[in-house]
Amino acid sequence: MTIKTREEATFNTKAIELATVLDKAHRVHTEFKIKKVLSDVCNEVIQSSGWAAIYKVNAIKLLNQCIIMRNKDFNLFVHQNVFPKLMKLAKYKSSDEEGSARELLTRGNGIFGDEEIDNNSSSKFLIILLDCFEKWSTISSEFSDSYKELIDQGVAFPSSYR
Repeated sequence: MTIKTREEATFNTKAIELATVLDKAHRVHTEFKIKKVLSDVCNEVIQSSGWAAIYKVNAIKLLNQCIIMRNKDFNLFVHQNVFPKLMKLAKYKSSDEEGSARELLTRGNGIFGDEEIDNNSSSKFLIILLDCFEKWSTISSEFSDSYKELIDQGVAFPSSYR
């Protein structure tokens, strides 16, 4: 993965640092305020029209870094408070073409509305989100159930094109 800007590199470094706070080797129980701040910030950036798509890509990467630490307390909190909105985004389809890798690469265009001009980052966001759902499905039964629900609803995942 290539980092395009120093700002993105800084964000990624800070995301990894924040995620280590949730590392279960360091803390079995995560303080509520840490969980709430991390999930709320990611959720706000992803859901708000005031943030550009590139920041939404970074927010989903941060959330992924936190979830893959396998802190059950944090992951349950995220599943209850953030997943419903992420599920809605994962179901987004802006193209009538179905079942091709090319369709998957452009499916995210317009996911954040017509005012978003960075369709490349919008598409990247959806692909990363779908990849994350696949990864997260191996972490807990709640995540696995959400992933299966998306499959049952016909959502195509990147792994199906590999």
